[in-house]
Amino acid sequence: MADWLPDAIDVIASHEPEFDDAAIIRLRAARKEAGERIALLDQPPPPGDLPDAAAIGAIHHDLVEARALGEQISGNQALGRQIGAEAVATLRTQADEPAGRPPSGRPGRRLPIGPPREKIAV
Repeated sequence: MADWLPDAIDVIASHEPEFDDAAIIRLRAARKEAGERIALLDQPPPPGDLPDAAAIGAIHHDLVEARALGEQISGNQALGRQIGAEAVATLRTQADEPAGRPPSGRPGRRLPIGPPREKIAV
């Protein structure tokens, strides 16, 4: 070993590096992507460029709400694929019937709802 290196490095596990080649590749790619901006890492942003606490809170609220709506929409789409077009048409008809009467007002007559079954894409 070199005389200037005071540590005794051996082949034991505690002397193994805590990173691998993949970590080095990721670091190089991140450095390349950061480019000249890397010089700004130790610098705080200018105070005028930062939103106030109320604006940050509002942005956070909007992001949380958008995520919840996205999850709700994706859940509803999955439900729609599972129950089928006939069941949806039946449920829609039942919801439109006030006190057991069809939407036309005449007993026994049902109005068509939506496109014919062969045109429905699921």
